[in-house]
Order: sequence, then C-alpha cells, then structure tokens
Amino acid sequence: MPRRVLALALCVAAAGCPAPAAEPAPPVVVVTLKPVHSLVAGVMEGVGSPDLLIEGAASPHDYALKPSDARLLARADAIVAIGPGMEGFLARPLRTLAAKARLLELAKVEGMELPAAEGGPDLHLWLDPENAKRAVTAVAALLTEIDPAHSYEYARGAFRVGERLAALDRELRATLGPVRDRPFLVYHDAFRGFAARYRLALAGSVVAGPEHRPGARRIAALRATIAATGARCLFVEPQFEPSQAEALARDTGLKLAELDDLGASIPAGPEMYVALMRANAASLRACLESP
Repeated sequence: MPRRVLALALCVAAAGCPAPAAEPAPPVVVVTLKPVHSLVAGVMEGVGSPDLLIEGAASPHDYALKPSDARLLARADAIVAIGPGMEGFLARPLRTLAAKARLLELAKVEGMELPAAEGGPDLHLWLDPENAKRAVTAVAALLTEIDPAHSYEYARGAFRVGERLAALDRELRATLGPVRDRPFLVYHDAFRGFAARYRLALAGSVVAGPEHRPGARRIAALRATIAATGARCLFVEPQFEPSQAEALARDTGLKLAELDDLGASIPAGPEMYVALMRANAASLRACLESP
C-alpha cells in the first residue's frame, strides 16, 4: 500500500483525522434563453449546471412567469439575460424576487455587435458566434467573481467553449459561402447579426417584431422587394403562427423553410448551441440551393 494511503487509513482508523473540507456548492445560475444557456452550461461544465428559464418554443417577448420560475429566481445567485429589450417580463421580478442575484445583461457587454434592425438594434446577439465568444468571456468573469473557488474550472470551460465556437465559425463559413449572394426573407427580424457575420443577402422580414402584424402597405413593399431582389426563400420560425408567411409564399412563389433562433426542438445542454447554428446554416443552404 502506498505510504500516503496507509497513513490516511491509520488516521481514519484512529479517528484522529480532521474531516476533509467540503467542496463549495456551485452557484445557482439562471439563464433566460436556451442558446445562451448552452454557452453558460459549457463554461460551468464540471462544476454544475445552470437553470433554464424559458423552455421549448416560448418567446421571451411575451413570456409569463410561472410560480416555479419565481421560486427559481428567488434562489438565484446570478441571472444571465440579454436585456430589457428582449426579456421585458423580467423587469419587476428582478426588483422583487431576485434582488440578491448578480445580473449579467449580455447586450451591455463591451464589444457586442448589435446591427440596426427595425425599431432598434437586433438583440438576437447569440446568433453571431463572435458575440457568443464575448458572452462566454463575460459569463466566465462573472462566475469567477461570485465563485472564486472554481475559477480554474470556469477558465477551462470558457477556453473549451471558445475553441468549439472557433471551429463552428469555420464550418459555417464553408457551409454558407456558396449561397452568400442569394437573397432571402425571414418572418421575424431576428437574423441581422447572423446575416452580417456571414455576408448573407438578407432582403427583409415579414414583421419588424413579434408584436406586429403586416399591413397591406408592408405586404406591398415585400412584394416589391421580392421582385427587385429575386428572393427565392422565406424562412419561418417555430414559435410564430405561419399563416401570413404561407399566404405570402403562395402569392409570390417563394419557397418556405425554417430558421430557429431559439432551438425549440433541440435538447438543452452544452452541445445545443452548436447544433442550433449548424441546423440553421444547413436549412439556409438547402433552400437557397434548391431549384
């Protein structure tokens, strides 16, 4: 038996050893959106798992807190969100339920690129992998502040996620390069950052925001855009009712396909973000290359 193990065994047998220090509990980290939750889960891997607030295809724009959500926020040590323009429903709960929690609003992180959209900046920042890298760095810094005992693990997790994001960026450039100059429309104005990063020919959106409905004037403008650009695809999202997009596609000959900004059907976890971005790139290419 090795000397150290023998010494420990004798010490325990004699009941003369102090109990080993307990491993500090990981912080309770609540993340609002599934793609960002995936990034945070990667940083925390090996320490703990963050909690996801909005699951499935629910939209942050009109989300209603459940009692279980309120209990979760009340226990939180840290909350990672985009900001009031995305999760407006959080304003009051953050004051009343989560007053002790540290709040990280990613839209305010230095260096975040938020391209102009209709009505303000495009806050769907996670759809740009460069912004995802900035988010990972900010998350690791916050976690290290509130849980310095695991600073090494957070730094290691952030490095691993950064490496995955760099590889993903190269993969997306290769996937999307052949269709970069082919115009398309989206239903919801959420993909400005994604299109800008990969120099895609995003021609417009059916609605400026999820709370809007397209009127006759907007539909006429979209028809003019389709005719002028030769756009061939209209991408819908699973959280929105598709009837308006379907009617426009029928009338203009556009092909319908799906882009998903939230990953409604992809299981949450560290691998979710990469799976989401790959699926979106594959959907774009498949529709834009189809005859």
